[in-house]
Amino acid sequence: QRGTLSILRREVMACPAPQVADFVMHWQHVHPATQVTNADGMRSVLHRLQACALPIELWEQVILPTRCRNDVPRHLDDLMASGQWTWYCRRDSEGGAESLAFVEREVLTHLLPPANESVELDAAATLILEVLRSRGALFAADLAHQTTLPVPLVRSSLWSLLRLGLVTNDQYDVLRRGEPPRDDQAPPIGSRGELRAFLRDSRRRRETIWPEGRWSLIAWGQPDPETAAFLQARLLLDRYGIVARE
Repeated sequence: QRGTLSILRREVMACPAPQVADFVMHWQHVHPATQVTNADGMRSVLHRLQACALPIELWEQVILPTRCRNDVPRHLDDLMASGQWTWYCRRDSEGGAESLAFVEREVLTHLLPPANESVELDAAATLILEVLRSRGALFAADLAHQTTLPVPLVRSSLWSLLRLGLVTNDQYDVLRRGEPPRDDQAPPIGSRGELRAFLRDSRRRRETIWPEGRWSLIAWGQPDPETAAFLQARLLLDRYGIVARE
């Protein structure tokens, strides 16, 4: 056994750092030779980055454009509309930056839900969760009808649930637009200039139609520790292409 281990150790060769960097660049489709150009390539990019939570604004500004050469928004929208992929958000701490991750729907059943035990939901958010749990995916207007809540309050509650990683939408454009303003809450106005700006924005809000798909609960699983650990190892191997004991 000692002789065999000695032979194996002599066969191990340290990989130079530039070679590792070059491999990861190719593996992650960042190298010009491996950048993608279509929806199938975008699917491969998301597969490499599956369940990797990064700041929302970085995805379409940096992460995806460095891997996909053209038409990133359209390819991303097509993948979300296909139903194979979905997205979820989370906030690591109160007031912290929101992060976004993409995941295949079939993988969700093997992922643990985010830890939100210390978060207390208000009555509106709790009611919306119950309706989504019983009725399935719904538009905001349908949720308002089912819960008898105002539509602005429904949207505000949905965004609070989105930040907790509890709900998602079948359109990615919801994240691009951001949380719609509340029409029933006026900001504090301290000058005539702020008043004019508020009235101007109010007119724009009335004229703007916010694109919005159906909201649904994220189907998190309850895997046992071994299954969860195996999936995490597989995701890391798919992401970096390198396995190490650590």
